Amino acid sequence: MIDNNDDLTRIKSNKDLLRLTILYRYGGVWFDLDVLFIRDLSPLLDREWMSQGSCFESKPKRFKGSLMHFFKDSHYLCEMISTASITNNIYSRVYDRYLTHGIKPWAILPWCYADPSQCDTGMPGAFQSVTFDKNKLSNAFVYRLHPSWWQFSYGSVYKYLVGSFK
Repeated sequence: MIDNNDDLTRIKSNKDLLRLTILYRYGGVWFDLDVLFIRDLSPLLDREWMSQGSCFESKPKRFKGSLMHFFKDSHYLCEMISTASITNNIYSRVYDRYLTHGIKPWAILPWCYADPSQCDTGMPGAFQSVTFDKNKLSNAFVYRLHPSWWQFSYGSVYKYLVGSFK
C-alpha cells in the first residue's frame, strides 16, 4: 500500500529507471502504451531525442519520458540512470546540467510531432467525436491518447487511426 508522497515518488523513479535501463542496454525507441503511431519514425532515428511533455508544462516537467529514442550505451542515459536514484525530474535536471557545462544535450522532439491535440493545428482530442482535417493529422509522427478512464469513449481521431491500420 502507498502510504505517503515519498512512496509515489519512489514508484515513479523506479518506472523511469526501468525505461532508462532498457534503453541503455538495447537502444531504440521507448513509448508508453497510450501512444498511437501515425507514420514511420525513420527520419527521426539518426539522433537521440525525447519528446516534449506538452506545451503547457513548466521547465522542470518538460519531459515525460513517454516517447524517446536513444542509442545503446548512450552517455546521456548513463547520466540519467546515475541521477535517478537521488532526485526526481531526472530528465530536466540532466538536460540542464549538460547545458550549464556547455555540452549539447539530446534533441527535443516538439509536442506537435507527438501530441497534435495540444498544437495550434486544431486537432481534436482522440476521444472527441468531431470532424477533423486528416492532412493535419499526417503532420504528426505519433498521437498520445491521454485517456480519461472514467469517461472513456472512442472519438473520431481514435477511430480513424485504428481503422487506417487494419
